Amino acid sequence: MTTLKASGRLARQPLAASLAVALALAAPPARAGTHTVLNCNDGGPGSLRAVVGAASTGSGDTVDVSALDCSTISLSTGAIVVAQDDLTIAGPGIKQLTIQRDPPSGKQRIFKHTGFGTLTLNYMKVSGGYYGGAGVNAAGGGCITSSYHVVLDHVKISDCQVVAKNEAVGGGVLAGDLTLRHATLSGNSATVTADAVYGALGGGAASFSSIDSTASSIVDNSAIGSLNSEGGGVFAAGNVVLTASTISGNRTAGNGGALATTLRIGHLTMYGDTSITNSTISGNSANLVGGAYLRSLTTNIDNSTIAFNTAYYGAKILNGTFRYLASGVFSAGGTVDLESSLLANNSYGAPPLDSDFSFYKTEQADAVGGLDNLVREGHGAAPAGSMHGACPMLGPLRDNGGATATHALLSGSPGIDAGNNAAGLAFDQRLSPFVRENGVPDIGAYESQAGMIFSASFEGCVPLP
Repeated sequence: MTTLKASGRLARQPLAASLAVALALAAPPARAGTHTVLNCNDGGPGSLRAVVGAASTGSGDTVDVSALDCSTISLSTGAIVVAQDDLTIAGPGIKQLTIQRDPPSGKQRIFKHTGFGTLTLNYMKVSGGYYGGAGVNAAGGGCITSSYHVVLDHVKISDCQVVAKNEAVGGGVLAGDLTLRHATLSGNSATVTADAVYGALGGGAASFSSIDSTASSIVDNSAIGSLNSEGGGVFAAGNVVLTASTISGNRTAGNGGALATTLRIGHLTMYGDTSITNSTISGNSANLVGGAYLRSLTTNIDNSTIAFNTAYYGAKILNGTFRYLASGVFSAGGTVDLESSLLANNSYGAPPLDSDFSFYKTEQADAVGGLDNLVREGHGAAPAGSMHGACPMLGPLRDNGGATATHALLSGSPGIDAGNNAAGLAFDQRLSPFVRENGVPDIGAYESQAGMIFSASFEGCVPLP
């Protein structure tokens, strides 16, 4: 459960949500209906904009755009405002329909959800939204914004931008809670135009409560413009749950090239829990922490692979003491449990130095537990018994089957038959039919299957001093 220690506007939103739910329960339930979009026009009868506007308020209606004879809806007259509490917009598929900003029309989002419930998008691509500007003090949600809940199911959010002078939040999506199911966040950006106190948060997406991702890909997003920026891929001020997902190729000018958790704005502080299961965090970059920058009450990492993340600096002096800022996973507080996870080949500086896992305070090493991990360089903070210094012999990040990219364990890898399945997983990151061994499983997100390819070619390891 997310713990909130806050005052001000953001802290009051959950109370408003609870009140809305209570009022909804007190009223007779409305019957949800389905409304069909008839054309790909930006407005007028039968258009997506008109049909959304005509849907019943708070009833959970569905707007069906699956039967159109066109593949693109281009918006030139502003974002589509979704005033309903709960609304589902259902498309024919990511490759069959794109809802996008018409570039000559200027700066506009694609969807603005002003209701108190859940906006759900299914089977479509949303692209090209732009919000804010160089002179705007703060802006959020390049393609989609909601103060409450957004669910993206088989949806791709791409090439969206949010730009502001001091605080740019959620390049692709800004939501109270964000749920991703077989979704992709790709090529989105949050940019500040000054070396701001707050910076850019969440290049792909940002949430002021929680992000829950299953079988999804968060790739090639950025949060840039200030060293105070966080979360090149995603940023959350509460809980983060990654399951069977890949975060790769993202970057930030500050902390957490892949992801960052929690937010401090003056007296406002929010904390949550982080769970990373059957997932891969690879090839992300930052000035300080290339992979995951976590300020969580609890962090659980199970059967996951965190590799090849890089940081330009990677370490700095804090309170007169040299502190490592790991390029793989850096925990700034709380407890951490690692189970059967592979943290290796993360590095900082030039020439590169290995830095896979560390804490802000060395005494927090007592708060780290877990078994059967491969942590190549943990700066003394890895759980007792972790395999240390070993080269994992990983294949390149690629399509090895399943919905998301993975690093295969190649023949001879020390991670093969050296892990556990304490999480009780039926499959590896690729899900069915890639069975997770129940006897002696492999370490990391990838489970070698019968008939695996024997290869001596693997991504290299930086020699340890």
